[in-house]
Amino acid sequence: MNPWVSLPVRTLHRFDLQLVYLSTHPGTFMERVTEEGCSSAFRWRGRPVVLEVSRVPPGGDRAAEGPHPHSGGSGGADTSAAPGEGVVWLRGPEESARWVFQFDVDPAPLDRLVEGSPLEPLHRVYRGFKPVVMPDPFQGMCWVILSQQVNVTFAAKLKRVLVEHFGEDLEEGGRTWKVFPSPERLAALKPEDLRPFQFSRQKAQYLVDLARRLAEGWDLGPFYNMEAEEAVECLTRLRGVGRWSAECFLLFAFRHPDVLPAADLGLRRALGRLLGLGRPATEEEVRTFGADFRGWRSYVAQYLWLALREGRL
Repeated sequence: MNPWVSLPVRTLHRFDLQLVYLSTHPGTFMERVTEEGCSSAFRWRGRPVVLEVSRVPPGGDRAAEGPHPHSGGSGGADTSAAPGEGVVWLRGPEESARWVFQFDVDPAPLDRLVEGSPLEPLHRVYRGFKPVVMPDPFQGMCWVILSQQVNVTFAAKLKRVLVEHFGEDLEEGGRTWKVFPSPERLAALKPEDLRPFQFSRQKAQYLVDLARRLAEGWDLGPFYNMEAEEAVECLTRLRGVGRWSAECFLLFAFRHPDVLPAADLGLRRALGRLLGLGRPATEEEVRTFGADFRGWRSYVAQYLWLALREGRL
């Protein structure tokens, strides 16, 4: 296995908060998440790899730790004393770590947008927290489909079924890692093959349709640079993909910085609490609120999701 290497992080970055996000999300692609780091196997540019990322250097010298530790807990202390530059340690393909955790993205322009807004108190807590992106776009798109019309815990159960029954074994570092199935593997299935594992007929069909489209050569490349509305228009032509799914594809699979899945019930609940509405915000109210943060709405979504999970609202 590759040796550990240090990676300087020269932008404002809260890797500690990304670990909190991953640890509170049952559908995360990361196999292991602790306060110090995370690790998993996944497909990167079409081939299975293992990535391990840590806040603490190998050997556990916390005095040499880079990014700022998170106070944690509901209603915890203000963590706005952000770290500036820091260091993380990683083992695996560096480019995948930079992509997944967005180490090189400078979120400073968001400071001006939130000033004086209802989001400003959350920004003081989460400043430097960046969306965590799925390394494999197919896995990210499958996760969104699995999440349709069910709670996140059940969606995570379905994801585990796919990994355990149809995934690939990767021997690395003296252990066996499980890798999410490739499009070719799922494309070889019939929707009926998934029905015994509690997949609805529609969900099974949507997954197999997506896998077959990719196995036949559908190029996802243009979606990485498309304007959000154009991409949503294209993606909603897919069978079983509405606006919410298309926006989540862009946020979690294609790293688009400016999408706000306004129909998401979690976001609506979070914004309703943030604004003191006494009810979930409507989809229109979420979109109206997000308009003030144009260019960074994916960050707004992550702030609200994490705040809801941490009980800060």
